[in-house]
Amino acid sequence: MKKFKSNYDIIILLAPSIILLIITTLFPLIYCIWISLNSIIIFYPVPVKFVGFDNFINSLLNPIYGFWTSAYNTLIFTGCSLAIEFILGLGIALLLNKEFKGVWFLRYILVLPLLISPISIGLLFRLMFLPGDWAFVNWILTSLGLGVVQWLANPMLAMIVLIITDVWEWTPFMSLIFLAALQILPPAPFEAASIDGASSLQIFRYLTFPMLKEMMIIAFLLRLMDSLKTFDIIYIITQGGPGTSTQNLNFNAFLQAFTFGNISIAAAQILMLTFIVIFISIYLIRMVRERA
Repeated sequence: MKKFKSNYDIIILLAPSIILLIITTLFPLIYCIWISLNSIIIFYPVPVKFVGFDNFINSLLNPIYGFWTSAYNTLIFTGCSLAIEFILGLGIALLLNKEFKGVWFLRYILVLPLLISPISIGLLFRLMFLPGDWAFVNWILTSLGLGVVQWLANPMLAMIVLIITDVWEWTPFMSLIFLAALQILPPAPFEAASIDGASSLQIFRYLTFPMLKEMMIIAFLLRLMDSLKTFDIIYIITQGGPGTSTQNLNFNAFLQAFTFGNISIAAAQILMLTFIVIFISIYLIRMVRERA
């Protein structure tokens, strides 16, 4: 009887969270699956028609829906951004983990990009990379005698601008995670290695890096999930252009739904992106558990 009462109390306490989770997560997911299995065009009074997996197949096989182009753009944007943020974040964390005059001030400055809204960051970088010679970046280039560069009119340069923006915004996040992990590492192995004459590079390779591996995987997973659904800076800076050169999967699904009205195709593409993220997440979580 006591065990039943205990389980009943647990259910009562968890009920609000479970109900909220069902309303905000489970129901939208089921509704999205239903939309993806039907043909729904929101701009035309066409009756809803069940089409099964046709929306998934058409997304993969029909170039008009831009799935593979967006997948390639997503791979370039996410891969480059994560690699740079990972390396810079780790380097900054190693620097700020040392005690020197003014380190506390640098740690405070590190948090500032995380306090600014993504929309504001997108507007800031768009203004910096506008084509006029009065824009900040082109003003510097003109001052150096290099001339004006059409940053947002060139497909490769537009992608570079987005990567730079994302790196500026999210490198502090990676740095803070790595810095927190460095702060809790036991000092004894490092002191012993220093006494034995190990160099800083050897200490990092054989002590710091292995101890941080689990935290690195977690930080990578968090940023990967967030980077794959990037929308705000793309919408503000390039709006997916020029052409389709900076449309990622998330932005392409937005266009399919709210520009072309085909929310069934958009739902199918979003679900495929979700399954990709789930698969990668499960793989990385297993790696962490195997090392635990």
